[in-house]
Amino acid sequence: MEKLRVFNPDILELVLSKLQTKDLLRMKCVSKSWRDLIRDRSFALRHSRLRLPPVSGFLFQKNLEWEGLGVSAVSYISAERKEEEEEEEPPMLLSNIVDSMPADFKMVSSCNGLICCTRYSAENDTFAIRVGNPLTREWFECDWKLCAGRAFAIGLTFNPCRDLTNNSTNFKVVLVQEAVDSIGKTCFGFYAYSSETGTWRLLDVDVTHVSGDDRFPMGDTKCVSVKGFLYWSTVSGILVFDVENELAYVILRPIMPIVERDQSYGASVAIMGESDGKLQYVMVSSARLVIWALEDPQDGGKWSLAVDKFFADMQNDLVRSLCLQREERSFSMWGFPFGFKDGFMVLRVTSDTRNKGAIYLYNTRDGGFSRFADATGFSTKGGGITPCDVLPYSMSLVPLNRP
Repeated sequence: MEKLRVFNPDILELVLSKLQTKDLLRMKCVSKSWRDLIRDRSFALRHSRLRLPPVSGFLFQKNLEWEGLGVSAVSYISAERKEEEEEEEPPMLLSNIVDSMPADFKMVSSCNGLICCTRYSAENDTFAIRVGNPLTREWFECDWKLCAGRAFAIGLTFNPCRDLTNNSTNFKVVLVQEAVDSIGKTCFGFYAYSSETGTWRLLDVDVTHVSGDDRFPMGDTKCVSVKGFLYWSTVSGILVFDVENELAYVILRPIMPIVERDQSYGASVAIMGESDGKLQYVMVSSARLVIWALEDPQDGGKWSLAVDKFFADMQNDLVRSLCLQREERSFSMWGFPFGFKDGFMVLRVTSDTRNKGAIYLYNTRDGGFSRFADATGFSTKGGGITPCDVLPYSMSLVPLNRP
Protein backbone atom coordinates (compact mmCIF):
# COMPACT_ATOMS: atom_id res chain seq x y z
CA MET A 1 0.00 0.00 0.00
CA GLU A 2 2.95 2.36 0.63
CA LYS A 3 3.94 2.03 -3.04
CA LEU A 4 0.48 3.19 -4.04
CA ARG A 5 0.91 6.40 -2.07
CA VAL A 6 4.17 7.39 -3.76
CA PHE A 7 3.02 6.41 -7.26
CA ASN A 8 3.16 9.50 -9.53
CA PRO A 9 -0.45 10.84 -9.56
CA ASP A 10 -0.19 12.10 -13.15
CA ILE A 11 0.94 8.68 -14.39
CA LEU A 12 -1.75 7.00 -12.30
CA GLU A 13 -4.47 9.20 -13.81
CA LEU A 14 -3.16 8.52 -17.31
CA VAL A 15 -3.18 4.74 -16.77
CA LEU A 16 -6.61 4.65 -15.12
CA SER A 17 -8.16 6.87 -17.80
CA LYS A 18 -7.43 4.16 -20.38
CA LEU A 19 -9.45 1.53 -18.52
CA GLN A 20 -13.10 0.77 -19.22
CA THR A 21 -15.70 2.05 -16.77
CA LYS A 22 -16.43 -1.41 -15.42
CA ASP A 23 -12.78 -1.89 -14.45
CA LEU A 24 -12.61 1.57 -12.87
CA LEU A 25 -15.44 0.63 -10.52
CA ARG A 26 -13.23 -2.14 -9.15
CA MET A 27 -10.20 0.17 -8.99
CA LYS A 28 -12.14 2.47 -6.64
CA CYS A 29 -11.83 -0.23 -4.00
CA VAL A 30 -8.00 -0.21 -4.06
CA SER A 31 -7.56 2.84 -1.85
CA LYS A 32 -9.23 6.06 -0.75
CA SER A 33 -6.95 8.16 -2.98
CA TRP A 34 -7.83 6.05 -6.04
CA ARG A 35 -11.53 6.31 -5.19
CA ASP A 36 -11.31 10.11 -4.87
CA LEU A 37 -9.41 10.38 -8.15
CA ILE A 38 -11.95 8.31 -10.08
CA ARG A 39 -14.85 10.29 -8.55
CA ASP A 40 -13.28 13.63 -9.52
CA ARG A 41 -15.07 15.48 -12.32
CA SER A 42 -11.83 16.30 -14.14
CA PHE A 43 -11.01 12.58 -14.31
CA ALA A 44 -14.48 11.78 -15.66
CA LEU A 45 -13.97 14.51 -18.25
CA ARG A 46 -10.63 13.03 -19.37
CA HIS A 47 -11.92 9.46 -19.37
CA SER A 48 -15.09 10.30 -21.35
CA ARG A 49 -13.29 12.30 -24.01
CA LEU A 50 -10.93 9.47 -24.97
CA ARG A 51 -13.66 7.41 -26.62
CA LEU A 52 -17.41 6.92 -26.76
CA PRO A 53 -18.39 4.23 -24.23
CA PRO A 54 -18.99 0.77 -25.77
CA VAL A 55 -22.24 -1.05 -25.10
CA SER A 56 -22.13 -2.73 -21.67
CA GLY A 57 -25.49 -4.44 -21.91
CA PHE A 58 -29.21 -3.81 -22.20
CA LEU A 59 -31.83 -2.46 -19.80
CA PHE A 60 -35.00 -4.53 -19.95
CA GLN A 61 -38.44 -3.31 -18.77
CA LYS A 62 -41.75 -5.09 -19.31
CA ASN A 63 -44.53 -2.71 -20.37
CA LEU A 64 -47.78 -3.81 -18.74
CA GLU A 65 -49.79 -0.64 -19.43
CA TRP A 66 -52.16 -2.57 -21.67
CA GLU A 67 -53.08 -4.64 -18.59
CA GLY A 68 -53.48 -1.53 -16.45
CA LEU A 69 -50.35 -2.42 -14.43
CA GLY A 70 -47.94 0.28 -15.65
CA VAL A 71 -44.31 -0.73 -16.14
CA SER A 72 -42.20 -3.32 -14.34
CA ALA A 73 -38.90 -2.92 -12.57
CA VAL A 74 -35.79 -2.79 -14.76
CA SER A 75 -33.54 -5.79 -15.43
CA TYR A 76 -29.99 -5.66 -16.80
CA ILE A 77 -28.50 -7.94 -19.46
CA SER A 78 -24.71 -7.87 -19.69
CA ALA A 79 -23.27 -7.88 -23.21
CA GLU A 80 -20.08 -9.53 -21.96
CA ARG A 81 -20.04 -13.27 -22.55
CA LYS A 82 -19.06 -15.24 -19.46
CA GLU A 83 -16.76 -18.20 -19.45
CA GLU A 84 -17.43 -20.88 -16.85
CA GLU A 85 -14.51 -19.86 -14.66
CA GLU A 86 -15.31 -16.13 -14.84
CA GLU A 87 -17.26 -14.35 -12.14
CA GLU A 88 -20.67 -12.85 -12.75
CA GLU A 89 -21.24 -9.09 -12.67
CA PRO A 90 -20.44 -7.71 -9.20
CA PRO A 91 -23.70 -7.46 -7.18
CA MET A 92 -22.96 -3.85 -6.26
CA LEU A 93 -22.55 -2.95 -9.94
CA LEU A 94 -25.91 -4.46 -10.87
CA SER A 95 -27.52 -2.75 -7.89
CA ASN A 96 -26.18 0.64 -8.95
CA ILE A 97 -27.53 0.27 -12.47
CA VAL A 98 -30.95 -1.20 -11.73
CA ASP A 99 -31.92 0.16 -8.31
CA SER A 100 -31.25 3.79 -9.20
CA MET A 101 -33.85 3.79 -11.99
CA PRO A 102 -36.81 6.00 -10.95
CA ALA A 103 -39.87 3.97 -9.90
CA ASP A 104 -42.92 3.96 -12.19
CA PHE A 105 -40.98 5.70 -14.97
CA LYS A 106 -40.84 4.26 -18.48
CA MET A 107 -37.50 4.09 -20.31
CA VAL A 108 -37.72 5.86 -23.68
CA SER A 109 -34.19 6.69 -24.88
CA SER A 110 -30.50 6.17 -24.09
CA CYS A 111 -27.32 7.81 -25.32
CA ASN A 112 -23.68 7.31 -24.24
CA GLY A 113 -24.37 6.41 -20.62
CA LEU A 114 -27.41 8.62 -20.01
CA ILE A 115 -31.01 7.35 -19.83
CA CYS A 116 -34.24 9.29 -20.43
CA CYS A 117 -37.40 8.15 -18.63
CA THR A 118 -40.97 9.46 -18.60
CA ARG A 119 -44.07 9.13 -16.43
CA TYR A 120 -47.62 10.15 -17.32
CA SER A 121 -50.25 10.75 -14.64
CA ALA A 122 -53.78 10.39 -15.99
CA GLU A 123 -55.21 11.66 -12.71
CA ASN A 124 -53.90 15.21 -13.18
CA ASP A 125 -52.80 14.95 -16.83
CA THR A 126 -49.13 15.66 -16.15
CA PHE A 127 -46.03 14.43 -17.92
CA ALA A 128 -42.67 14.09 -16.16
CA ILE A 129 -39.30 13.66 -17.89
CA ARG A 130 -36.04 12.66 -16.19
CA VAL A 131 -32.54 12.18 -17.54
CA GLY A 132 -29.93 10.40 -15.48
CA ASN A 133 -26.83 8.29 -15.17
CA PRO A 134 -27.86 5.05 -13.41
CA LEU A 135 -24.26 4.25 -12.52
CA THR A 136 -23.64 7.49 -10.60
CA ARG A 137 -27.26 7.56 -9.33
CA GLU A 138 -27.72 11.15 -10.50
CA TRP A 139 -31.04 12.22 -12.06
CA PHE A 140 -32.08 15.50 -13.64
CA GLU A 141 -35.70 16.70 -13.91
CA CYS A 142 -36.59 18.31 -17.25
CA ASP A 143 -39.43 20.59 -16.22
CA TRP A 144 -42.17 20.09 -18.84
CA LYS A 145 -45.27 22.32 -18.66
CA LEU A 146 -45.88 23.40 -22.24
CA CYS A 147 -48.78 21.10 -23.04
CA ALA A 148 -50.37 17.93 -21.74
CA GLY A 149 -51.37 14.68 -23.42
CA ARG A 150 -49.66 11.39 -24.24
CA ALA A 151 -49.05 11.56 -28.01
CA PHE A 152 -45.33 12.08 -27.43
CA ALA A 153 -42.13 10.55 -28.72
CA ILE A 154 -38.88 11.50 -27.00
CA GLY A 155 -35.23 11.30 -27.97
CA LEU A 156 -32.03 12.02 -26.02
CA THR A 157 -28.74 13.14 -27.51
CA PHE A 158 -25.41 13.55 -25.72
CA ASN A 159 -21.81 13.42 -26.91
CA PRO A 160 -19.33 13.29 -23.98
CA CYS A 161 -16.44 14.22 -26.27
CA ARG A 162 -18.14 17.57 -26.99
CA ASP A 163 -20.91 18.18 -24.44
CA LEU A 164 -19.02 17.50 -21.21
CA THR A 165 -17.03 20.43 -19.79
CA ASN A 166 -15.40 21.36 -16.50
CA ASN A 167 -18.52 23.32 -15.57
CA SER A 168 -21.47 21.43 -17.01
CA THR A 169 -22.89 18.33 -18.68
CA ASN A 170 -24.87 19.48 -21.68
CA PHE A 171 -27.47 17.12 -23.13
CA LYS A 172 -30.56 17.72 -25.23
CA VAL A 173 -34.01 16.16 -25.14
CA VAL A 174 -36.25 16.38 -28.22
CA LEU A 175 -39.98 15.82 -27.78
CA VAL A 176 -42.17 15.13 -30.80
CA GLN A 177 -45.93 15.55 -30.50
CA GLU A 178 -48.54 14.37 -32.97
CA ALA A 179 -50.97 17.08 -34.02
CA VAL A 180 -53.64 17.65 -36.66
CA ASP A 181 -53.27 20.44 -39.19
CA SER A 182 -55.97 22.71 -40.64
CA ILE A 183 -57.03 20.15 -43.26
CA GLY A 184 -57.23 17.25 -40.83
CA LYS A 185 -53.91 15.54 -41.56
CA THR A 186 -51.53 14.32 -38.87
CA CYS A 187 -48.37 16.37 -38.48
CA PHE A 188 -45.49 16.58 -36.00
CA GLY A 189 -44.58 19.37 -33.59
CA PHE A 190 -41.05 19.52 -32.15
CA TYR A 191 -39.83 20.81 -28.79
CA ALA A 192 -36.20 20.85 -27.63
CA TYR A 193 -34.80 20.99 -24.09
CA SER A 194 -31.23 22.01 -23.36
CA SER A 195 -29.70 21.24 -19.97
CA GLU A 196 -27.32 24.16 -20.59
CA THR A 197 -30.17 26.70 -20.50
CA GLY A 198 -32.70 24.63 -18.53
CA THR A 199 -35.52 25.64 -20.89
CA TRP A 200 -37.77 24.16 -23.59
CA ARG A 201 -38.20 25.70 -27.06
CA LEU A 202 -40.90 25.14 -29.65
CA LEU A 203 -39.00 24.52 -32.89
CA ASP A 204 -39.98 25.85 -36.29
CA VAL A 205 -39.63 22.56 -38.14
CA ASP A 206 -41.45 21.53 -41.31
CA VAL A 207 -41.31 17.76 -41.86
CA THR A 208 -40.84 16.44 -45.39
CA HIS A 209 -43.09 13.37 -45.66
CA VAL A 210 -42.93 10.39 -47.97
CA SER A 211 -46.74 10.22 -47.79
CA GLY A 212 -49.47 12.79 -47.26
CA ASP A 213 -50.29 11.65 -43.73
CA ASP A 214 -48.06 10.08 -41.11
CA ARG A 215 -48.15 9.07 -37.45
CA PHE A 216 -46.37 6.95 -34.86
CA PRO A 217 -47.28 3.24 -34.70
CA MET A 218 -49.51 2.41 -31.75
CA GLY A 219 -47.35 1.78 -28.67
CA ASP A 220 -44.01 2.18 -30.46
CA THR A 221 -42.26 5.52 -29.90
CA LYS A 222 -38.78 4.28 -28.95
CA CYS A 223 -35.94 6.44 -30.22
CA VAL A 224 -32.48 5.56 -31.52
CA SER A 225 -29.78 8.22 -31.16
CA VAL A 226 -26.82 8.12 -33.58
CA LYS A 227 -24.20 10.87 -33.87
CA GLY A 228 -26.57 13.80 -33.35
CA PHE A 229 -29.46 12.30 -35.34
CA LEU A 230 -32.62 10.93 -33.71
CA TYR A 231 -34.76 8.22 -35.33
CA TRP A 232 -38.34 7.05 -34.69
CA SER A 233 -40.47 4.56 -36.61
CA THR A 234 -43.60 5.97 -38.22
CA VAL A 235 -46.41 4.38 -40.20
CA SER A 236 -44.93 5.42 -43.54
CA GLY A 237 -41.21 5.22 -42.78
CA ILE A 238 -38.59 6.51 -40.34
CA LEU A 239 -38.72 10.01 -38.87
CA VAL A 240 -35.24 11.59 -38.79
CA PHE A 241 -34.34 14.67 -36.73
CA ASP A 242 -31.03 16.48 -37.20
CA VAL A 243 -30.43 17.99 -33.74
CA GLU A 244 -27.71 20.47 -34.69
CA ASN A 245 -29.50 21.92 -37.73
CA GLU A 246 -33.04 21.38 -36.34
CA LEU A 247 -34.26 19.69 -39.53
CA ALA A 248 -36.73 16.80 -39.78
CA TYR A 249 -37.76 14.48 -42.59
CA VAL A 250 -39.10 10.98 -43.17
CA ILE A 251 -37.15 8.36 -45.10
CA LEU A 252 -38.28 5.01 -46.49
CA ARG A 253 -37.49 1.76 -44.71
CA PRO A 254 -35.49 -0.93 -46.47
CA ILE A 255 -37.33 -4.03 -47.63
CA MET A 256 -36.52 -7.71 -47.11
CA PRO A 257 -34.43 -8.89 -50.08
CA ILE A 258 -35.99 -11.79 -51.96
CA VAL A 259 -33.96 -14.97 -52.32
CA GLU A 260 -35.06 -18.38 -53.62
CA ARG A 261 -34.15 -20.17 -50.39
CA ASP A 262 -36.43 -17.99 -48.24
CA GLN A 263 -39.55 -19.92 -47.17
CA SER A 264 -40.76 -17.28 -44.68
CA TYR A 265 -44.44 -16.91 -43.94
CA GLY A 266 -46.40 -14.14 -42.25
CA ALA A 267 -45.21 -10.60 -41.58
CA SER A 268 -41.68 -9.81 -40.46
CA VAL A 269 -40.87 -7.96 -37.21
CA ALA A 270 -38.55 -4.96 -37.33
CA ILE A 271 -36.62 -2.89 -34.78
CA MET A 272 -33.98 -0.18 -35.05
CA GLY A 273 -30.58 0.04 -33.37
CA GLU A 274 -27.07 1.42 -33.82
CA SER A 275 -23.74 -0.11 -34.72
CA ASP A 276 -20.47 1.34 -36.06
CA GLY A 277 -21.92 4.85 -35.87
CA LYS A 278 -24.81 4.02 -38.22
CA LEU A 279 -28.52 3.39 -37.81
CA GLN A 280 -29.32 -0.33 -38.19
CA TYR A 281 -32.70 -1.63 -39.34
CA VAL A 282 -33.20 -5.20 -38.09
CA MET A 283 -35.80 -7.40 -39.78
CA VAL A 284 -36.78 -10.85 -38.53
CA SER A 285 -39.10 -13.12 -40.49
CA SER A 286 -40.19 -16.66 -39.62
CA ALA A 287 -37.01 -18.04 -41.18
CA ARG A 288 -34.51 -15.24 -41.57
CA LEU A 289 -32.57 -12.35 -39.96
CA VAL A 290 -31.68 -9.33 -42.12
CA ILE A 291 -29.90 -6.16 -40.95
CA TRP A 292 -29.54 -3.00 -43.02
CA ALA A 293 -27.19 -0.06 -42.26
CA LEU A 294 -28.12 3.55 -43.09
CA GLU A 295 -25.09 4.95 -44.90
CA ASP A 296 -26.09 8.62 -44.86
CA PRO A 297 -29.17 10.04 -43.07
CA GLN A 298 -28.97 13.14 -45.28
CA ASP A 299 -28.89 11.23 -48.56
CA GLY A 300 -32.57 10.31 -48.77
CA GLY A 301 -32.13 7.01 -46.97
CA LYS A 302 -29.39 5.03 -48.71
CA TRP A 303 -29.20 1.55 -47.14
CA SER A 304 -26.56 -1.17 -47.40
CA LEU A 305 -27.06 -4.83 -46.48
CA ALA A 306 -25.01 -5.70 -43.36
CA VAL A 307 -26.30 -9.14 -42.25
CA ASP A 308 -28.42 -11.78 -43.99
CA LYS A 309 -28.77 -15.07 -42.09
CA PHE A 310 -31.25 -17.92 -42.03
CA PHE A 311 -32.34 -19.37 -38.68
CA ALA A 312 -31.42 -22.80 -40.01
CA ASP A 313 -27.81 -21.59 -40.12
CA MET A 314 -28.06 -19.73 -36.80
CA GLN A 315 -29.20 -22.98 -35.22
CA ASN A 316 -25.64 -24.28 -35.61
CA ASP A 317 -24.37 -21.17 -33.78
CA LEU A 318 -26.81 -21.84 -30.95
CA VAL A 319 -25.75 -25.47 -30.62
CA ARG A 320 -22.06 -24.52 -30.65
CA SER A 321 -22.38 -21.63 -28.17
CA LEU A 322 -24.55 -23.44 -25.62
CA CYS A 323 -23.03 -26.92 -26.03
CA LEU A 324 -26.47 -28.52 -26.33
CA GLN A 325 -26.88 -32.24 -25.72
CA ARG A 326 -27.32 -34.59 -28.67
CA GLU A 327 -31.09 -34.93 -28.11
CA GLU A 328 -31.48 -31.12 -28.05
CA ARG A 329 -29.78 -30.51 -31.37
CA SER A 330 -32.61 -31.54 -33.69
CA PHE A 331 -35.09 -28.65 -33.88
CA SER A 332 -36.11 -25.69 -35.98
CA MET A 333 -36.04 -22.20 -34.51
CA TRP A 334 -37.37 -18.70 -35.08
CA GLY A 335 -36.90 -15.44 -33.25
CA PHE A 336 -38.42 -12.18 -32.04
CA PRO A 337 -36.06 -9.16 -31.67
CA PHE A 338 -36.18 -6.79 -28.67
CA GLY A 339 -33.06 -4.59 -29.01
CA PHE A 340 -29.87 -4.11 -31.01
CA LYS A 341 -26.57 -2.25 -30.40
CA ASP A 342 -22.97 -2.66 -31.62
CA GLY A 343 -23.65 -6.05 -33.18
CA PHE A 344 -25.44 -7.44 -30.09
CA MET A 345 -29.12 -8.34 -30.33
CA VAL A 346 -31.58 -9.27 -27.60
CA LEU A 347 -33.61 -12.03 -29.20
CA ARG A 348 -36.39 -14.33 -28.06
CA VAL A 349 -35.66 -17.73 -29.60
CA THR A 350 -38.45 -20.30 -29.85
CA SER A 351 -38.13 -23.88 -31.09
CA ASP A 352 -40.71 -26.33 -32.33
CA THR A 353 -39.85 -28.72 -29.48
CA ARG A 354 -42.82 -28.26 -27.13
CA ASN A 355 -42.67 -24.56 -28.15
CA LYS A 356 -39.87 -23.89 -25.66
CA GLY A 357 -38.35 -20.45 -25.73
CA ALA A 358 -35.76 -18.27 -24.03
CA ILE A 359 -34.33 -14.76 -24.20
CA TYR A 360 -30.81 -14.73 -25.64
CA LEU A 361 -28.11 -12.20 -26.34
CA TYR A 362 -26.90 -12.90 -29.90
CA ASN A 363 -23.61 -11.54 -31.26
CA THR A 364 -24.21 -11.06 -34.97
CA ARG A 365 -20.47 -10.70 -35.60
CA ASP A 366 -19.22 -14.01 -34.23
CA GLY A 367 -22.49 -15.96 -34.03
CA GLY A 368 -22.29 -16.45 -30.25
CA PHE A 369 -25.39 -16.93 -28.07
CA SER A 370 -25.73 -16.21 -24.32
CA ARG A 371 -28.90 -17.21 -22.48
CA PHE A 372 -30.53 -14.52 -20.33
CA ALA A 373 -33.89 -15.83 -19.12
CA ASP A 374 -36.67 -18.31 -19.77
CA ALA A 375 -39.25 -16.85 -22.16
CA THR A 376 -42.28 -17.84 -20.06
CA GLY A 377 -41.95 -14.64 -18.05
CA PHE A 378 -42.21 -12.62 -21.25
CA SER A 379 -45.31 -14.32 -22.68
CA THR A 380 -48.94 -13.28 -22.47
CA LYS A 381 -51.68 -15.68 -21.38
CA GLY A 382 -52.59 -16.18 -25.02
CA GLY A 383 -49.04 -17.14 -25.93
CA GLY A 384 -48.08 -13.78 -27.43
CA ILE A 385 -45.04 -11.61 -26.63
CA THR A 386 -45.25 -9.30 -23.62
CA PRO A 387 -44.47 -5.75 -24.79
CA CYS A 388 -41.00 -4.80 -23.56
CA ASP A 389 -38.86 -1.70 -23.67
CA VAL A 390 -35.22 -2.65 -24.27
CA LEU A 391 -32.54 0.04 -24.35
CA PRO A 392 -28.81 -0.36 -24.95
CA TYR A 393 -26.75 0.83 -22.01
CA SER A 394 -23.14 2.00 -21.91
CA MET A 395 -21.51 2.38 -18.49
CA SER A 396 -20.18 5.87 -18.04
CA LEU A 397 -18.74 8.04 -15.26
CA VAL A 398 -20.39 11.14 -16.74
CA PRO A 399 -21.51 13.38 -13.83
CA LEU A 400 -24.78 15.32 -14.01
CA ASN A 401 -24.18 17.48 -10.95
CA ARG A 402 -22.56 20.85 -11.45
CA PRO A 403 -19.18 21.32 -9.71
